[in-house]
Amino acid sequence: MLFRTAALMAAILAPTAAQALEYRIMTLSDGRVLNVELNETKATGLDITVPCGSTSVPFDFLIEMAPSDPTEYLSQEDWVIYVAAPDALAPRLKASFTAMPGIQVHGEEGVDSPITEDQNAFAVACEEDMECLVAALADAPWTWIITAGSLEDGSVKVDGRLSTGITNYSAIYDPKAIESLQNANYASLGLKPVGSMPVLEGELWVDVKSPAVSIKVPKLPTTVTAPAPTGPSDAGQVMVQSFVPLPGFPSLSNGDMGGFGLSMATVVPGTALWALLAKRNVNPGGRNPGNGGKLILQTAVGYYAMSIVASQAFGLRGDKSASDVVVLPMADPTEGSVGVQLAVPLR
Repeated sequence: MLFRTAALMAAILAPTAAQALEYRIMTLSDGRVLNVELNETKATGLDITVPCGSTSVPFDFLIEMAPSDPTEYLSQEDWVIYVAAPDALAPRLKASFTAMPGIQVHGEEGVDSPITEDQNAFAVACEEDMECLVAALADAPWTWIITAGSLEDGSVKVDGRLSTGITNYSAIYDPKAIESLQNANYASLGLKPVGSMPVLEGELWVDVKSPAVSIKVPKLPTTVTAPAPTGPSDAGQVMVQSFVPLPGFPSLSNGDMGGFGLSMATVVPGTALWALLAKRNVNPGGRNPGNGGKLILQTAVGYYAMSIVASQAFGLRGDKSASDVVVLPMADPTEGSVGVQLAVPLR
């Protein structure tokens, strides 16, 4: 996985001088294939823009990336999403999504949807049951499924999930505030608007009233919230941050002082032992004092290797999806080589 990430980052960081903007076609682990404008490369992933908004893609979600161009980017088809909501919510919800650039709603007039009639019949029977809807549309091309329901305090919770993977988002909006609804719609797709949000006008938006439909769920904050994508992004962040030459840097950046302390307690004495053994290797018996540079190099290599592994081991110690063991450098390197031998459990 680290080799794949390194190769992808190399491709990202090598633009041609003639290109002011970079365009890519990305294949993601949750089933999406996106034609994007590449904005920025960060330690945790890639910031991108698609016709309907901007978002971030964690490196662990990225399977393959190929070149694209402005013409292909601008001519790509709209996303067709499936919206399931009570009658009191559905008209404004669908109209708000339809007004977003690059978005069409399945079942609306003039929309050419990839969802078949049989899949649609199955989905209609599911009503607002998200798990049922995911099963109904599992064989369709990747599709965002949106469900909504009113809460006891009068606000509305909207959920978005991919038909092909576990990626999901949710948000809360005030049905009396148009901007709140629009922000929630973007958040339910994992997006942020680029520029101003679309203007919504017409009879549908006059005298907006709170819908009467209600479902029994705990009260949630009335502000729009969009949690981070579920899946391997936390582990991917730890992997990337582990290459910072400071033992326990991922733990430190996440506020885990225990993990940072364990990393330092592992690497500092380990480096001292490594230096002692390397000294015996490059200058046995003190007979060749001219090998100081080689000693420094071997010591630095040992320190960096132990720093990477300790950062990953203790940075992932609470991640149940991570591997159960990591491997530390050998405590007795042979001349001209670096090896591994010590397994460390993560939990």
